[in-house]
Amino acid sequence: MEKKKRIIVGVAVAVCVVCAGIVICYENATKISIKENIVLEFGEPVSDQAVDYANLGSLVKDKATLDVSGVDNMKVGNYEIILKVGEKEQKISVSVEDTRKPEIKLKATEFTAVAGQELNASDIIEKISDLAGIRSVTFKDHMTVQDTVILNEEGIPDSKLKYDEEGKFENTIIAEDNNGMKREMNFTVNVRADYTTHVQGIADITLEQGQECDWMAGITYDERIKEIKVNAEAVDINTPGEYELIYILIGDDDSETEIKKKVIVEEKWVPSAEEVKAMIVQYYNNQSATDGTYVIAGPADEFVETDAEYRAVVRYQMSDEEAENLLRQGRMPSANTLYATVTVSKATWLAQDNLGNSWYLF
Repeated sequence: MEKKKRIIVGVAVAVCVVCAGIVICYENATKISIKENIVLEFGEPVSDQAVDYANLGSLVKDKATLDVSGVDNMKVGNYEIILKVGEKEQKISVSVEDTRKPEIKLKATEFTAVAGQELNASDIIEKISDLAGIRSVTFKDHMTVQDTVILNEEGIPDSKLKYDEEGKFENTIIAEDNNGMKREMNFTVNVRADYTTHVQGIADITLEQGQECDWMAGITYDERIKEIKVNAEAVDINTPGEYELIYILIGDDDSETEIKKKVIVEEKWVPSAEEVKAMIVQYYNNQSATDGTYVIAGPADEFVETDAEYRAVVRYQMSDEEAENLLRQGRMPSANTLYATVTVSKATWLAQDNLGNSWYLF
């Protein structure tokens, strides 16, 4: 009898254990445990898989659905996701955070600048990007003052750097996105002398067609310049037009600095016959202290043009006052008194008269 009791008790205990196990298994299979501190990365697609937000039992795992429509993955902040299992709903708190710093791509790690001259940010930066957009780009040192800084599509500011002294300088670029994330990147600037300030006399040049020119005429420089080379390959002095002339300054550090200037070749001017007449009489009128004027106004044979020269007869026309004075003296005034004969060479534009005078028309 006693033995039977023990068996019955044992069976009862076993049944209870089995039932408890069944209950526990059922609870585990229907369990829904929401995860804590769920962070979604800014800009990343929002998962619609329930297992990413909650620990789900096997019996509810396939029945769970999510509503993530309330989450804006392009805006940092706190949101709620709705988890549904049958008729039961649970709210899941999530946050969208930006943990990524802007990407900065420089054109190099070392750059060369000229003392006293501006270095453009676009000469340093190739691209700055971030999914949130770039709020600002600044430099730690040597930025020139600007009222506003504009970023282009590549995230490059229109900022400029300026170093007043020669030397090697370390600098830092700082990019901040619209969510406040910052990235810094270091670079080096080697600042050399402004060798253009050690040269005087370099300027644009105007030539007459066919005129030879010493490109170094009037140019001086100090001991900071080792040599000046001239590249005039693009200049054609025989053809009217505008050309580029390049001076290359070799500094005392062996660096090369280019200065580009314009050479304007003007079409050679050849005066017309009327202009030759005007220049001849102008010469005599400028020399005269009398009230009358010198003219070339006689018959056609008094102004003759040949292939090689002009020949002109210059006459003097007295003023009314001079004529009246002669009349008072009982003398007869002459309207056109022969004064000189002039020959002008078309090759040299040298004018010579029979009175021993010679001059260049221009």
